Amino acid sequence: MEITIKDFMLMQPNYPKVVETDKYYIALGMHLAKLWDNSHRFLSLPEGTRKKIVLAVMGYFQDIVADSGLWRAFVTMHKNLYGKPLPFYPVTDDYVEFELNPEDLQFIIWYVIEGQTCDNGLTSPFDPDIVWLAQLFYKALDKVYVEAPTPVEYNVATGIDPDDIDDVNRIYMLSKWLFYNSYLMPHAAKVAISAAMTEARSIMQSKRHTEDRADRLSDLSDRTMLNNPTGPLSLTVGQWIELIASNKLPDLKPRQATSAKPHKFYTQFVNATGGKEIAFFDGYPALEQFLIEQMGWDDDPDGIFPSMRSCRNFVILANHDKGILVAPDVAQCIAHPDNPLYDKAVAGREAYKLVTDYGHTPIDLVRYLFDHDMLPDAVLPGDNTGRLLLDNWDFLARLYQQGFYNGD
Repeated sequence: MEITIKDFMLMQPNYPKVVETDKYYIALGMHLAKLWDNSHRFLSLPEGTRKKIVLAVMGYFQDIVADSGLWRAFVTMHKNLYGKPLPFYPVTDDYVEFELNPEDLQFIIWYVIEGQTCDNGLTSPFDPDIVWLAQLFYKALDKVYVEAPTPVEYNVATGIDPDDIDDVNRIYMLSKWLFYNSYLMPHAAKVAISAAMTEARSIMQSKRHTEDRADRLSDLSDRTMLNNPTGPLSLTVGQWIELIASNKLPDLKPRQATSAKPHKFYTQFVNATGGKEIAFFDGYPALEQFLIEQMGWDDDPDGIFPSMRSCRNFVILANHDKGILVAPDVAQCIAHPDNPLYDKAVAGREAYKLVTDYGHTPIDLVRYLFDHDMLPDAVLPGDNTGRLLLDNWDFLARLYQQGFYNGD
């Protein structure tokens, strides 16, 4: 595995400028890559993924040496949300927040691997190879932690006031680096970045003038960055910058109903079900019959939801503000007294996908099911404890659902 100077510099906030400390950290990254290669273990990963792991570990190391704020922001926000500094890993008295920790490295390695795969949730955070690699890197980095030079250029947020209009250019450049090139953010934004890359290729293949293409590409880059959350906690770049520069926790939207009057579909549904907020349907005809005969919807010769005709089953959840949420092909995973479609064996194999598959299930339904203990069989593949998903489902939903997590 070769870590080139360009590989490293592309992830630096001062790119393309090279400063003296960059040379130190480039050499250290190359050392980590060589240690891994010479170990002859965990080499089955694609080389591109292995390089991204090493580069992310180096970014984390630079971050904590400089105390530049990215890692501090993540740990602070995670602790605010969940009462602990990290997902998954129990921390001991030896764990020191915002310093070098093997648990941090385990998380980063797992996080990068998840960011490079199409099938989310298949890698265990406690995979023995991940634990081993984190220890390998930790021992090497711990030896130089005290003496490592401070990468001053990494303190890109120093002195920035998110509310000061005079800082707008610095905020813009910091936003671009965080979203596209930092070690912590892009891995979670893989869906948004992939969609942007597809659109970018279309723009490049168009017959417009070069200047026009450049303007459209710049606009695409800005739209993608500003319209999509990112990072392991699904925050906007603006919220991340507030955390990094001002240590200001974002004002996240409350989950409770925001309007006094319920949505008309909510009222129709609970009236039809005798006050129940959830119902299950075996096949499309049963769903359509309920909507027409019980809720009073107009019949449509083309079908009410024609794109869902082939789905095997349906769940409807009534939502005070949004009306009703319809989820196809998940009823088999839900343990509820009124659900004859529940299959414990199938749920053990598939229920985790309600959290990990992007856009698979409305987030309000996912929250409702976990809050009411209706997914007792949900377990991540490779999780021998059976608790990782149940104990960390909200974090995982943030990570995997990103924009869908907000439920808009």
